[in-house]
This record gives sequence, structure tokens and C-alpha cells, in this order.
Amino acid sequence: MQKLPVAILAPLLITLLFSGCSLFSSNDTAIDAEKTIAREEAAIAAEDKKEQEEIQELLKKGMDDYKVGKYHTALNKFEEVLDRAPFSKEAALAELKAADCSYYMKRFEEALVRYESFEEKHPTNESIPYIMFQKAMCCYSQINNVERDASCAKKAVGLFHQLVNGFPDSVYAPQAEEKLHIATEFLASHELSIAQFYMRTEEYQQAKARLEYLLAAYPESGAAGDAKNMLELAAAKEKEPKRAKSLFGLLFGEKPAEDE
Repeated sequence: MQKLPVAILAPLLITLLFSGCSLFSSNDTAIDAEKTIAREEAAIAAEDKKEQEEIQELLKKGMDDYKVGKYHTALNKFEEVLDRAPFSKEAALAELKAADCSYYMKRFEEALVRYESFEEKHPTNESIPYIMFQKAMCCYSQINNVERDASCAKKAVGLFHQLVNGFPDSVYAPQAEEKLHIATEFLASHELSIAQFYMRTEEYQQAKARLEYLLAAYPESGAAGDAKNMLELAAAKEKEPKRAKSLFGLLFGEKPAEDE
């Protein structure tokens, strides 16, 4: 066999040697990269698991506070859950209980906003009948004096109607019907009080309009009987002022004025 000259063989051997080193170096780099990625993924998984455990523990502490009436501290914990993990499975419960905390702290307007937000985000949640009842109760709880604004009572009536009509078999339906009756009586009494004011100020047309509305809207209310009598009185007042004034006194405990 013919031997290759050393001048040709030496460069060839050097080239092969460095090619082999490059190949091994490339393989080592790829293996190191894979190990680094694996370590990073494991670290992320461990961090996610730790975060999830902390969220679960935070929710548990919030529920513990809620159950014993520590609504303020419970609310803080529920809000932290929502801030840290708004899309977690724990978030829905935290959102619902945050609304309950606001309600039991008598922050009814704030609670109503929270319940409405929950209903919007979770329209098919099994708690929807409860949410509807609580929304109505936020309004119902603000009903007070018949001589004040009746907008809360009107909204409560509408919300109770939605619950009774939408979920008639719900465990909350009987309570809703009871509250609905009370709120309706409040609205009828409110209309009657306004009509009485117009009678006292001798604005009989306005009084008649209110009384007619009362009888049309709340015909079964306890105020309906008084409304009918007052409506007759308003008509008589326009025709026979002195006689009507005496009737007004008999109906509402005012002493009739003596004829001049």
C-alpha cells in the first residue's frame, strides 16, 4: 500500500480530532440545556404548588373567620384570594363569601354590587337562587320610613318577583314571597302617605292620582280600604269643602272646624 506523505496526513488527523471534540461538546451542551430546562420546570411546578397551597390555606382562614362573625378580617382574606388567584377554583367561593361579608356588615350597596358581579361571572352557578334572594335582601334591608324614598322597596319587589317566578321550587322562594308581601304593603302605605300629604295641602287632583294608582297597583293591600275612603273624600272636598273637611277629621282624627 502506498503511504501518504506526512505533510498531507498530519492536517487530516488534526481535522478529525477537532471534529470529534466538537461533536462531543455539542452533545454535552444539549444535555446540559435539557437538564437546565427540567430544573426550571420543576422549580416552577414547586412554586405553583406552594402558591396553590397558600391560597387554599388563606381561603380556609377566611371561612373560619366568617363562620364566627369576623366579617371584616374574613373579607380581607377573601379579597387577597381574589387578588392573588382571580381565575383559580377558589376564587368563586371567595367572591361569593366576600359579598356575604359586605351584607352582614350592613354595607348593602357594596354587597349588591358584589352579588351582581358574581351573577354576571357565574350565570349557571348552583348558588344563583341564593344570589337573587340576597340581591333582593340588600334592597329590602334599606326599607325604613314610609315617608322616605321608596326606590329600594320597588327594586326589592322586582327582585323577589324574579326569584319566585324563576325558581318557584327554591328553598328561598317561601321567604321571598313573605318579604315580597311586606315590601308591597310598604309601597302601598307609601302611596297613601303621599296622598294624605296632598289632602292636607288641598292638592286634591294630586291626591286622587296617587290614590287611584295605589288601588290599581296594590288592590289587595291593607291600605286599599283607606285609599277608597280617601278617594271619595277628595272628590267630596272639591265639591263640598266644609263637609269634606269634617269627613277628613273623622277619618284621620282631626277636629272639624266650626262653620263660620
